[in-house]
Amino acid sequence: MIASLNTIVLNVKATADTVATGSQMMSSHAEDMSNGASAQAAAAEQATSSMEQMTANIQQNLNNALQTGKLAIRVAEDAGTGAWLWPRPLWRWKIL
Repeated sequence: MIASLNTIVLNVKATADTVATGSQMMSSHAEDMSNGASAQAAAAEQATSSMEQMTANIQQNLNNALQTGKLAIRVAEDAGTGAWLWPRPLWRWKIL
C-alpha cells in the first residue's frame, strides 16, 4: 500500500513538473508575442509619422507650384504688355 502511494506521489510530482515546464514555455511565447506586437506598433507609428510629414511636404509643394504658376502668368502678361511697346521709340512708350 505504501509503495502504491509512493508511486502515486511520484506520478503527481512528475505531472506537476511537466505542467510547470509547459507553463514556462507558454509564458516565454506570450512574452515573445508581446514584444513582436510592440515592435509592430512602433513601426506603424513611425509609418504614420512619415506619412504625415509627406502630406505636409506635398501641401507645401502644391502651394509653391500655385505661387510659381501665378508668377508665371504675371510674367507672361508683363512680357506681352512690354512686347508691343518694344518697337516704338522711347518717347512713345506708355508708362504702365
